Amino acid sequence: GREAFGRALDEQPLMAHLLEDLEAESAAATLIAMRMARAFDEEEEGGHLARVGVPAAKFHVCKRQPQFVYECMEVLGGNGYVETW
Repeated sequence: GREAFGRALDEQPLMAHLLEDLEAESAAATLIAMRMARAFDEEEEGGHLARVGVPAAKFHVCKRQPQFVYECMEVLGGNGYVETW
């Protein structure tokens, strides 16, 4: 993995905090997708949750993902476009 200041990036306090935030956000997006799928399966409350929740969840996840991916790319650095990273 990448190193900075003689230590692996995941050992750096700020990077560890960023990785924890990214992990939590990824888990939250997965959880809301699964919850909306269950709402469709169960048609809770006449399907209101599915009807309102899916567009709201889609809006939130799609609005946040470009920044999420950008942060992931920053963590990886030059991986994918330089020979050594």
